[in-house]
Amino acid sequence: MNKITTILMVFLLSACSGGKQDEQIKSEDVRHASKLMGLEFTTSETDSMMEGLEEALEGYGDLRNYPLDNATPPALVFNPVPAGFDIPRTQHPFQWDLPGGIELPDDQGKLAFYDISSLAA
Repeated sequence: MNKITTILMVFLLSACSGGKQDEQIKSEDVRHASKLMGLEFTTSETDSMMEGLEEALEGYGDLRNYPLDNATPPALVFNPVPAGFDIPRTQHPFQWDLPGGIELPDDQGKLAFYDISSLAA
């Protein structure tokens, strides 16, 4: 439902882009946007997604209001390492400590209840 809500939000924003940004999303807006996508939602489904749509609309408004001028270059590289963090360059040995004496059961269905270290042994 979350993916559909996001898609629906994009259509709502596209359909309502000429309107006022401070207006709340109404059930009628959801109905019209879902019609464009060929979807049907019950009244309870529409009511359930209203809060999420309002939050998404507010978030998109925050993005539009963020001061970003044309001098800011686009991000061409994503580096998840925090600034100032030095990644260790040497590999140290790792001790796995796997349990011993693990035998496969006659019924392979019981393997579903083994913990990961027993499966690895």
